[in-house]
Amino acid sequence: MANVNFQLLGSGNVNPGASTSFVWKNAPSKHVWAFSVEAKDVTGDDFLLGPVAFEITRVVYHLITPGNRRIEVVIKNSGSVASGYNLYSAMIGA
Repeated sequence: MANVNFQLLGSGNVNPGASTSFVWKNAPSKHVWAFSVEAKDVTGDDFLLGPVAFEITRVVYHLITPGNRRIEVVIKNSGSVASGYNLYSAMIGA
């Protein structure tokens, strides 16, 4: 039976128009991944200061050596205000 896992990979802040990347070292092999990003407030309040839009613009799987792999996820803030983000991963594996 397949194992399903959902987890928070990382979080941070991104200015409007800027991108950032998250590198997941030693990601498990023989899995299918899906990534999602959600906006979070950077002011400590419960509301955002304007329209926020995030894009996952690139996902790259790097096999450096057998047993040493990483996944790089690039996130872009295409909105008009600075915002925090949470990056999540859903995995299905044997």
